[in-house]
Amino acid sequence: EGSSWHAYQAKDRFFCGGNEPDAWNNPVDRSYAIDFTFGCQTSETGLFIKQLADGIMGMAANDATLTKRMHDAGKIEHLMFAMCFRRELHQSKEGVTAGVLTMGGVDTRLHSSPMVYARNTVHQGWFTVYVRKLYLRSNGGQSAKADDA
Repeated sequence: EGSSWHAYQAKDRFFCGGNEPDAWNNPVDRSYAIDFTFGCQTSETGLFIKQLADGIMGMAANDATLTKRMHDAGKIEHLMFAMCFRRELHQSKEGVTAGVLTMGGVDTRLHSSPMVYARNTVHQGWFTVYVRKLYLRSNGGQSAKADDA
């Protein structure tokens, strides 16, 4: 597709906590802060300009990723993460709340069914899992297009 971006590396105190404006004042949320190296983009092309997301977060099996750094710093118990998506009907450049990223464990308050795990088959590089089935909607079908409501 040809999209690209350029960035320089920076290091700062990275905060993982609630999304409230004063979350930094919460001592529990503040306890998850770590020094973290990240990229500050200086230019981008193609779909990186058009997309609603305003950044990229690497989740590879690499020592420099946020999940690994949080685990190494003793901030999360388990070296694991979960990404849960949901459909959001309204979106804007200001953002959208269409899912949750959980690191270090499971938050069962977010589930309507038991968690299903996929075993990572490699220890470095991209996370690699084998997908046997993918369910896009109830009762299956021949198309990925959503049913008319």
